Amino acid sequence: MKTLLYFAFSFLVLIAGAHTVAASGPTPSATAVTATPTPLATMLVAVDVLNLRAGPGTNHPILTRLTRNIRLEVTGRGPDGAWLAVQVGARSGWVAARYVRPVSPVDASSQAATTTPTPTAAPTPAPKRLDTVVLGPDTTWPVRANHVIGWGYEFVDASQGYDWVLHRDVYGQVAHTFWGARLYDRHPHGIRLTLIDPIWEDGCPSPVAPIPLVAGSRCLLEGFGDGEGAMVYAGCAVDTDHLYSPQECFITITADGPHVTDAVVAATITAQNMLVAGYAARTPDFSRPPFTPLLGEAYREGDQWRWRESYLEVVRNW
Repeated sequence: MKTLLYFAFSFLVLIAGAHTVAASGPTPSATAVTATPTPLATMLVAVDVLNLRAGPGTNHPILTRLTRNIRLEVTGRGPDGAWLAVQVGARSGWVAARYVRPVSPVDASSQAATTTPTPTAAPTPAPKRLDTVVLGPDTTWPVRANHVIGWGYEFVDASQGYDWVLHRDVYGQVAHTFWGARLYDRHPHGIRLTLIDPIWEDGCPSPVAPIPLVAGSRCLLEGFGDGEGAMVYAGCAVDTDHLYSPQECFITITADGPHVTDAVVAATITAQNMLVAGYAARTPDFSRPPFTPLLGEAYREGDQWRWRESYLEVVRNW
């Protein structure tokens, strides 16, 4: 009897030991799972449409567009806190911090039983460049055209290397604040901005405008850089010898860079202000009215102006 009990006890010990080894050892089918970082905060999109970008800045490509009240898990912040690294479902990217808000107790209770909303589909590429677009209440944004006619201004794209794309129509409001009725004394549509490719001539250190400028030269002597390689030149002309003496400004991009759009925005405003406000080759304070909030929120980065969400985008044609 003792012998039988001994063998029974030994058999149970062997089974228990085998179970312990099987439970503690890895199974052949197990796979390693990388832990996701603990979110710093949960935010909601506070605007109707918010761009989710590949990096912290408007110079980075748009991954998708998020709609109002989509939940975002914040996983990091940019150096100045203006951009947030976020996780939206299975997708990660960056959003401008000023367009999100923390989740309130009311939000949490109303969404407790719902799943994380799925971001909208990635946007299609910038629209095909059209011939002429007259901006109005039925305009479909963004606008990419050879000739854009707005309120008191025109954008003429005569460049083969770059296009500019409008994301909203605000430039006319700033133009009228500075020039008012004088716009139509100069040109039927107001002030004209023409984007040209650089033309170099001996003795002219800057690209050449098609018509003489205010100082009598055709050299675009006002330079605007982005601080990281991009260089833009600008100059304006007032031809008083013709019936429609056009007030026209020329913009050209001589070197590309990550913030070339910011340099172009600064050039388009500053070049024209010099004619009536006497800025004399120095840029105005874009962080104050009438520029903010119409042209978007601007801030200084060193000696350069940056825009968090610019109304204008420069698109390369290569």
